[in-house]
Amino acid sequence: MRKYFITSMIILSAATLVTNCGKKDDKKDTYTVTGSGSGKQEVPANMSNGTSTVTGSYRLGVRILQFTVNWTGLTTNATMMHFHGPADMGVNAPVLIPITGFTSATSGTYSGVDTFTVDQEAALLAGKLYYNVHTTTIPGGEVRAQLSATHD
Repeated sequence: MRKYFITSMIILSAATLVTNCGKKDDKKDTYTVTGSGSGKQEVPANMSNGTSTVTGSYRLGVRILQFTVNWTGLTTNATMMHFHGPADMGVNAPVLIPITGFTSATSGTYSGVDTFTVDQEAALLAGKLYYNVHTTTIPGGEVRAQLSATHD
């Protein structure tokens, strides 16, 4: 009986070791994405009292960004939102990923999911993406937030 118990424990231990060897630690592949926006970060800067935030998580390998954007105090309703890049703070860049489906309002929250290309991922991880909100009052962009990706 004891021999059967020891053999069973060895087999169970080996099976546990084998099944856990192939598992990846998802935390190693996850980044926290943040950004705080204002009119002063737009290029050129503007005098808007509006603000915005971006929070989310980015997964390497699958290149997926899950994000939430918040905006408040805009001069008029939001008309467009985008992720732009690659660009350092203070430099404009083309739209990389349009954000659609948000509520056109002076304040709001929107959550979304986007799949990035390899180049977009490289720009995000290098701190060279930004998010901005456009309005009819300031069509070039009323608030802008440079994104930061921090490894969890």
